[in-house]
Amino acid sequence: FKDDAPKSVAAFVAAAKAGAYDGSPFARAVPGFLVQAAARKAGGELPFESLPGRGFQEPGRMAVPAQDGVSVPGQFFVTLLPAPWLDGKHAVMGEVTKGLALLDAASREPRRERAADGALADAPLDPLRIRSVRFEDRP
Repeated sequence: FKDDAPKSVAAFVAAAKAGAYDGSPFARAVPGFLVQAAARKAGGELPFESLPGRGFQEPGRMAVPAQDGVSVPGQFFVTLLPAPWLDGKHAVMGEVTKGLALLDAASREPRRERAADGALADAPLDPLRIRSVRFEDRP
């Protein structure tokens, strides 16, 4: 993925190695579709790259959320199913290789259906938290 979205991958790796995501909750969960998290510490800003490359043809794609072509600071999401309609709208920067079933189960836990008082819509009432982020080099 580092060839597909080099800036996003480099920024995410640097932030994760600095512990920016350790202890972060998955603050948004749409059952069977996606879970979304944000950095708890500074340094999690991820650039948006809309590049031809890997899209959302497989579940477990990790991407930078964007609104109007601008990345949402410090956030990323993981798809739980193939979602090709997201291609070109969000920068895919990696994939979950272990634990996707856990994220899918977490997406189905009780959550807020609507935003209230600034809270995210689809915010889990008892969110799953990221213990730590690890990286694997794969061919």
